[in-house]
Amino acid sequence: MKKILFLFLIFTVFTKMNAQSIDKQRLIHAKKSVVRILIDDKPSGTGFIVSKTGQIITCWHVIQPAISVDETTKQIKLKKITAEFVSGEKIELGIYTYLFQEGYKDALIYDYCFLEPSIKTGISYEFLKLGKFENVNEGEQVYSVGYPLGIEQQFVSTGILSTKWTDKIKLQDNTEMNREVSWLDLTMNKGNSGGPILKIGSTEDEVIGIATFILNPYANTSQELSNLSANLGVDIAFGGISQMKVNKLFADAVTNNSIGISGCVSINHINGILK
Repeated sequence: MKKILFLFLIFTVFTKMNAQSIDKQRLIHAKKSVVRILIDDKPSGTGFIVSKTGQIITCWHVIQPAISVDETTKQIKLKKITAEFVSGEKIELGIYTYLFQEGYKDALIYDYCFLEPSIKTGISYEFLKLGKFENVNEGEQVYSVGYPLGIEQQFVSTGILSTKWTDKIKLQDNTEMNREVSWLDLTMNKGNSGGPILKIGSTEDEVIGIATFILNPYANTSQELSNLSANLGVDIAFGGISQMKVNKLFADAVTNNSIGISGCVSINHINGILK
């Protein structure tokens, strides 16, 4: 009995020594450094501050709905882009012009976008430290802060970096570009995109990736069923409720929710551009 108790105590101490968690002050800092991205006042995703002047990183696909091109003049038009802080304060943002020029291809492939306050506020913002993708190993604990499903409250998730691999992207001219990505055993949903994936350090946390995608094996099937009913052009109402609308809502719900597997793109692809 004494031997069993001794082994149990050793196991408990060892587990506590190796378990990592974020303390209250560091969590407050992370939450102050993460913003909700709004396009024309509607939630589109998450972003995080990377400098005291308020520069923000998010995903390109989070910002893309705000961008359109005038067919006549070929000029780029932007909807209103806003960052909402955990305090509820809001500031309008602009996109780096570099991303519409020589940086466009990289932004599209690596799914990132740089934003900054449209008007200099003079405020010194709290921000997150950018780390390196190689600083985190498979099996290590990571966490995210974001705004899933458009909710107004921040949501903190934790899990492990499951698998690293190199994703090959084939372009229209048949050239290939490589990007470093990883699977995460961490639940994310639509709205988490653009948020930071943080490695918990001994004294400081660092961003090693950008939340980019989720995996749901049922997404394609649900969308196919929804498209099939829409293409048939026949809508059946049960109790005054459109079956076609129900199918679409169901497909959207399945597509936008993770089963606990998500992914991020390496921060290395943009680490250094802001310097």
